[in-house]
Formats: sequence, structure tokens, C-alpha cells
Amino acid sequence: MKLPPLLRRAILAGMSACLLLALALIGLRTYLHSPSHGLPYRDSFARGKADEWRALGGTWELVTGMMRNGSDERGAKLVTGSPYWRNYSIDADVYLLGVNGDAGLIIRSGAEEEGVNSYSGYYAGVRTIDNSLVLGRAEHGWVEVNKQIQSPGGVRPGQWYHLKLLAYDCQIAASVTALPQGALTSLGVKDSDCIHSGRIGLRSYSSGGIWRNVVVRLATNQDLAEMLKSTGGREESTPENAANENTEFLGLRGFLEQERASPNAGAQSIESLRLTSSAKPATATVRGVVILTAPRLFVQD
Repeated sequence: MKLPPLLRRAILAGMSACLLLALALIGLRTYLHSPSHGLPYRDSFARGKADEWRALGGTWELVTGMMRNGSDERGAKLVTGSPYWRNYSIDADVYLLGVNGDAGLIIRSGAEEEGVNSYSGYYAGVRTIDNSLVLGRAEHGWVEVNKQIQSPGGVRPGQWYHLKLLAYDCQIAASVTALPQGALTSLGVKDSDCIHSGRIGLRSYSSGGIWRNVVVRLATNQDLAEMLKSTGGREESTPENAANENTEFLGLRGFLEQERASPNAGAQSIESLRLTSSAKPATATVRGVVILTAPRLFVQD
């Protein structure tokens, strides 16, 4: 049956409109999922705005143009950004409030929950207990490397530090400078089974903190090289050397997957040791991931 000309034109127009809509939706999805969408990013704390940030624990509030967490909670986080951000760096000034913890920045964050190390991503921060720059990977567990900061008086509360954390492919680098003109300390690792993308975050552990001037930019291999290059007496490091020196950073995910795939015969959870009778002393072999070494030893099975 031959359709009237007007009806044929209406059908063709409808099909064209559907095709254009589909193409527009595909284009929008590609744009929103782009690793560069939303970058560069700069916080709006100085203007009294932080609506895009999401808190997981802690007591976060804007105070005089800066973000403050007054809680000593272990692992309080504040996150924002795109889960598709890939190769980028984050800079911020960080101020420690407590004497027995650390505060810093998260990149490539995902699967965030409240609790200690309850996220997947990389973290760098300054820690008072051993005067160090800490760089580690969280996978609802924790593996870290660290380097002592060469600064008069060590890491202390009441001092501003400029912290930078960068991810390029599977190479992660961090640096810190005590403001206004302290020496720079840098640290880098290569994670062979790396987390490829994720959001940014602010984090503190057993110490409140203050953050200001949070800036996120796309990163290149040249940016990574510049971060780890020795200049004027600063620490000299390269991604390759750092990876060789800190091989313990590479194995968290692989270790956990191996344990899940090949559990030991008759193995029980560490928690089950609580049920052992104190009247009959027994010997147990404990195996797991050391997720914290100070102030006490914590092992996650």
C-alpha cells in the first residue's frame, strides 16, 4: 500500500529525529565519561561553597574560606570529582590539627564507605608520629611506603605543608614542602596492577586537619618526570628506582586475590582466636596483610 506523501514525510522526519537524539545521547555520554571532563578543577572554599563534596565520616565544615575537619576519627574522608578522571594531579595546602596522626589527599578514589581505608585509591599525606611523607594504596586494606621529611622540627601540628599527588598510568608520585620555604621531599612508586581512574578526596587519620587551595589538573609523563627530578639539593628519585626500592607497594591486590583463590586447608579467621580457651594454651600461625604498624600492629586476614 502506497502511503500518502505527507505521512511518508512525517515518518522520515520522526526517524531522523530519533537518530539525532540517539547520536546526541551517545555524544553526551562520551563527554561525561571523558577523563578530562571537569578538569582543571579548583575548589570554591574561599567563596564559601562546597556543595559538590561528599563526607564519609568526620566533622567537615567551611571556616574562613578553608575546609576543616575537627574530628580525630581514623580515616575520615571528603570526596568529589569524576570516577573517570585518569591521569591527573592534585595540589593543596594541608594543616595538621592533631599530634598523633596524618592528613593529606586521595586520588583515583572509588567504592568509598565510612571507616578506616574503606575505599579504593591512592593516598599521600604528612604524618607526625614518624615525621614522614606517606604514600599508599587502599583497597579496603592498606599498603604503604614512606620517606622521612627533612624539615626542622619534623612534621608538627600548626604548620602548613604544600602537598602534591600525581597519577600517570601506573606510576604514582607524591611530594611535600613545608611552607613557606621548606625543603621538598618526593616519593614515587610503580604499581603493576594499578587503579586506573577515580575521584579525589581529602582525608585525615587520628588527626583533624585544614585544607585550602585544592587544585586538580591533567597530568602528562613530563609532569611526572618534573616532580621526581632533582633540583637544587632536593631529593632525587625516578619512577623506576622508586618502584625497585618499594616493591612491597606492588603486592596488595595480588596477595588478596591469591588468598581468596587458594585458602589454606583448615584456615580460620583471626577473630576466631578470641574463642580459644585461656585454660589450654595453644599456638597459632597468623597470616594476612599488615595494614598498620603504629601505634599498634594490625593484621587483616
